[in-house]
Amino acid sequence: MYNYQKFSNAPDIVRRLTICFDGFIVGSSAKYLLDKCESCESCDDWDIIIPLSRWGQAQKLIPKEAKHNTFGGSKIFKEYQVIDVWSCDLSEFLISNRDKEVFIVHPKSLFSGSLNHGNK
Repeated sequence: MYNYQKFSNAPDIVRRLTICFDGFIVGSSAKYLLDKCESCESCDDWDIIIPLSRWGQAQKLIPKEAKHNTFGGSKIFKEYQVIDVWSCDLSEFLISNRDKEVFIVHPKSLFSGSLNHGNK
């Protein structure tokens, strides 16, 4: 189970994208929420994937001043935090990251965990 207190302290846009648009928090930000990061006092880099079926609606929440990121989505700067959000099916994300440990939090369903399919 992920640390709800940490999630409740996440930027508002992170909470809204994940709850309202069925988003998944992945990578180091999910690792932080799962208390798997020994040296993390806070999270300043959030990675969110939004299912393609919800992407059009989710984009309306993204500020106009957001930049494009390398994943074809948006990079949002909120104070000292960076939020990368892009459209991707969870299965596509898992396949593209099959050689490393993957951390995932889905706040809407309360699902969270880590997967390690690779050789590591």
